[in-house]
Amino acid sequence: FPENLPTRWQRVPPAEVAAGSACEGHTDLFQIKVTESLCKMFSAKFTNEVAAGSTRLFLRRAERYVQRGEQMKSMLICPVCGSSLERCEHTYRCPSGHSFDIAAKGYVNLLLSNQMKSKLPGDNKLMVNARTEFLDKGYYSHLAAEAARIAKKYGSGGVILDAGCGEGYYTEKLYRAAAPARLVGADISKFACAKAAARLREENVEIAAASVFHLPMASASADMAVTMFAPFCREEFYRVLREGGCLLMVIPSEGHLMSLKRAVYDKPYENNLADTDIEGFELAERLRVQRDITLDNSHDIQSLFAMTPYYYKTSEEGHRRAEGLTHLVTSADFTLLVYIKK
Repeated sequence: FPENLPTRWQRVPPAEVAAGSACEGHTDLFQIKVTESLCKMFSAKFTNEVAAGSTRLFLRRAERYVQRGEQMKSMLICPVCGSSLERCEHTYRCPSGHSFDIAAKGYVNLLLSNQMKSKLPGDNKLMVNARTEFLDKGYYSHLAAEAARIAKKYGSGGVILDAGCGEGYYTEKLYRAAAPARLVGADISKFACAKAAARLREENVEIAAASVFHLPMASASADMAVTMFAPFCREEFYRVLREGGCLLMVIPSEGHLMSLKRAVYDKPYENNLADTDIEGFELAERLRVQRDITLDNSHDIQSLFAMTPYYYKTSEEGHRRAEGLTHLVTSADFTLLVYIKK
């Protein structure tokens, strides 16, 4: 630390600063807590201002760096030992020494080998690309708008978890609506995480490859959790949500994509809506959003088909029927369930 800091900043012995202890400066401008790394940053960046006696400029610049440091505190926990992770420039580290590299595409892989049923679990590149292209054209914008409204109502300024975030289309809408929220997006597919991280390059957003059955967040650390068309683990969602926190679940309604099913299957069936009671949660709102969408080219129809579970459960004859479609009008029909943790 520069030796000629203001006197009120020199209350902590240098040995404690070197050990990474908090350095508190009590001033009418702000209270500052500085880790060892920030001490080094200040020393390198602001020596000129302090040497010139420009204390107020030093304080203003230091405050901005401290606020940035606060934003860099990770919301994630170590998947090995469960302790808090520290977000560094290229890695995440925990006090026990476990380290996880941040991929070049911006996400961190917190999936352990015993949590993976295959080498590349989750949606493959074809499904992720198809969903990205389809959603970005706005076909499901009515759902995105309603989910964003709920995020603003229940998650504004808080910590939001989007579990099964996929390519990040809805994740971005949630984050923008609830600003200045902090957000964690988790998905088991690395391809999806790469897309989501590219979409949301924000200091208050962290994207992690992780399983919804082993969510990488501390207990009672989230104000709102979201699951949209993803596997659901009641125990994990209950654990990470604080008391009174909000759970938003989105599922397809009975008639969702029925026209596509009729075109592909000999015996199409409606979706079954499961029991909405969830232990430990109280249902606060139940909403339905529906509109007919028109796809007037085979490319968009194929993108829709490829992003659904039907794609891998359909016979060769069904695939041929889908490939022959050049025009489709179908219902985009969704049910949104809003719960409060008891």
